[in-house]
Amino acid sequence: SRILKHLGTELITTDEIAITELIKNSYDAKASCATIHFIHNLRDLDDKTLAAIPDEVKEIVIKNEDYGIIVIEDDGIGMDFTTLEKGFFEVGSTHKVDEKNLHKLSEDEEPMILGDKGIGRLSAQRLSPILILETSSANEDKILAVEIDWDDFINNPDKDSPVKKIEKIDDRTYTRMWFLGSKESKLNFDKYFKNIEIHQLDIYGERGDSLGVQPVLGKELKSAFSMLYSPFKESKMIIDLKIYGLGKSIPMEFGYDTLKIAESVHSFNTTIVLDDEGKACDLEIEMRMKIQPWYLERVHLNINGKQLHKDWKQTPLQYKTLLEKYKENYATSLYEKVKLSDLITDKKWPANYGEAILKISNLEGEIHSFKRDRALMKMAIDSALENNIITANVDLKDGVKAFLAANNGIKLYRNDYRIGTIGNKEDDWLRLQQKRTTGQQFFRFELGNVLGFVKINDVYQEYINETSSREHLKDNIYSESLKELLNYIIEVFSPLFSKRAYEITRDVFDQEKLVATNDPEAIQKDVEKSKAVLKAAMVNLKAIQNTFGIIKENIELDTDNKKEEIRNVLNGLMKTADGFESNLEDVTKSFEDIDTINDKTLSAVKRIEEEAYNNYKLMANGLITEVITHELYSVLSDSNVEKEHLNHFEELKNYLFEMKKYELNKEHLEPLNSRYVFLHEKMKDLNRFYSFLE
Repeated sequence: SRILKHLGTELITTDEIAITELIKNSYDAKASCATIHFIHNLRDLDDKTLAAIPDEVKEIVIKNEDYGIIVIEDDGIGMDFTTLEKGFFEVGSTHKVDEKNLHKLSEDEEPMILGDKGIGRLSAQRLSPILILETSSANEDKILAVEIDWDDFINNPDKDSPVKKIEKIDDRTYTRMWFLGSKESKLNFDKYFKNIEIHQLDIYGERGDSLGVQPVLGKELKSAFSMLYSPFKESKMIIDLKIYGLGKSIPMEFGYDTLKIAESVHSFNTTIVLDDEGKACDLEIEMRMKIQPWYLERVHLNINGKQLHKDWKQTPLQYKTLLEKYKENYATSLYEKVKLSDLITDKKWPANYGEAILKISNLEGEIHSFKRDRALMKMAIDSALENNIITANVDLKDGVKAFLAANNGIKLYRNDYRIGTIGNKEDDWLRLQQKRTTGQQFFRFELGNVLGFVKINDVYQEYINETSSREHLKDNIYSESLKELLNYIIEVFSPLFSKRAYEITRDVFDQEKLVATNDPEAIQKDVEKSKAVLKAAMVNLKAIQNTFGIIKENIELDTDNKKEEIRNVLNGLMKTADGFESNLEDVTKSFEDIDTINDKTLSAVKRIEEEAYNNYKLMANGLITEVITHELYSVLSDSNVEKEHLNHFEELKNYLFEMKKYELNKEHLEPLNSRYVFLHEKMKDLNRFYSFLE
């Protein structure tokens, strides 16, 4: 019985995954509605249950009210005695697998069963020390109820939990699980939800007036519920899921509108190619990138620099107009179409990769890229508002930054249903961050700034499966080939498409003359002008000095001649002052021009530095590649080496045959021989690559 603990509390790693496993059971029970309650007493339910609670169950629950209660219920088909025994309480049962097989044979269009391992319900152990399960089905004239004290049940091999039969209150079918705390193990609800003061938020996430204290779902639980549905389809939840904390409804909407603030979307889809007999023989893969007007605005800011951008900045509508004007340039350059068969040939993938990928096709995916910097996010929101992509009353929840913190990553879906926790924010299953260390970081995805999905077609869960802990994919030819294909697609997306988009946008601004440029002739003219202005200022300053000298000599004004001379000097001084004022204005303007030239120079220097850094990375990678290939070339330069080693293998094989050690040859020598030949062929390819470098 101890194995129950290993398969429950130790295999299912978090309480949040445990809850979603149980909600998946509600889906499999064809429920239209499911509810979760976190309560301290039965009064908190306040008639919010989907079916009336039998008195016999209330009597047991009341004894544990002080220690916390979690209730999970659904309005599904419920369980009869056989289903309860074989389908729920028998570990590793094939009950759901059998249902799935029947579904497959019948070609039923009803939704597929999600579970099939027969251990998901053991996750109930993570939630509480005591479980009460009650269920009502159309095949039973009684409500069936079972109470389990997990510690007692696991530690006592002779322990039994008999099924109680209770009179039905009505004809409703349902399943309800009560997770009861105990004196020794009280339930802590803080991990699931918290009562916090809510503030009115504007579209930028800035806090306004208080809306009072409300229950808010924990980020981990909210993220975990996305296992059950694709947030990229506005079909919301698969079933109507409602959550209550101490009797109050807890909102859990996904921020669909926040996806509209992404500055770019990389997407791919596939089309199966059929042969003359109508059988799948190949796969066409189409990849594209779409950008928004605020992408242009950000690149424009980056090109000109903050100081100059205010003089060259366009309105969001003007950036949209530019995007429309050059849409053909973007559409052509940010699109690629390849065939799977060509990839297998070019990349030298194993031939069975093609067969494996076709089994889980068609495939599709999207990666939405954001910028979390506050100024850039405001730029995106303002542009989206002005271009009517979002409206002023749109609800961006806690802001884009918080949205990404809770949901970033690329999720994996089987049809529309999430596979395990693959792609959670801490699970970089496609190694996006690792790829950032391989050069061209500026154009690569940053895990914290992207949210996306990959969807496979595997209705009956025959090919791609997660481990029992729901945290990883099982290793097989299907998961291996899928990852290899996705790695190729991501390499096309980023850096290739991202770099093209940047370069096209930079060319657009150059063509539209919206980039600050450094014209050497103009700079020389400004310098000559500044010299002339300064020379004129010096002449005026000398005249003023002479004037004040005359005034000083005649300061007493004791004769008419002195008065007349001072009058004439002052008249001349007024003319000089007018000229000097004009000189000062010219000097001021000259210095402003110099500041502008300086800003242009700094902006150009920044661009040169970025280009130089990227070129340095490419040069460094090329140098490393050349060193490696050079060393390999020195190993391969002797053509006799291959023949000698093959002779060694042949001699060993002959000896083993003479000794009649056929199994030793088959199990040990042959694999070594095959591996050597494989490695040598690969090294030959590198040898040709070295010749190409030369």
